Amino acid sequence: MAGDAGLTDITGADLLAGCVVSPHYTADQEATARRWSRDHDVTVLAIPETAGVVVDGDRARNAGPSPVEVFTPAGSSVHAAGETWALRQEPGGAARSR
Repeated sequence: MAGDAGLTDITGADLLAGCVVSPHYTADQEATARRWSRDHDVTVLAIPETAGVVVDGDRARNAGPSPVEVFTPAGSSVHAAGETWALRQEPGGAARSR
């Protein structure tokens, strides 16, 4: 655990722009991902076993082949293979433009 090592700052490098990942995501986990996003005010990247996400700055791209679901406190979206989206969300869930 982080406390065992004497760490106090466990924010890491924030390579996912504040998002959290739900790996090996399956459709039966939708309610949990939606609730986690709302309860913790974060974006959840729900990545199934057969998909991958490439992150470049605050942009993400679904490397496919399966769709990736993104849950925000304001709702959710599905991104097909090859699709790109903004990781950082404005208050209210709107994607922040670059």
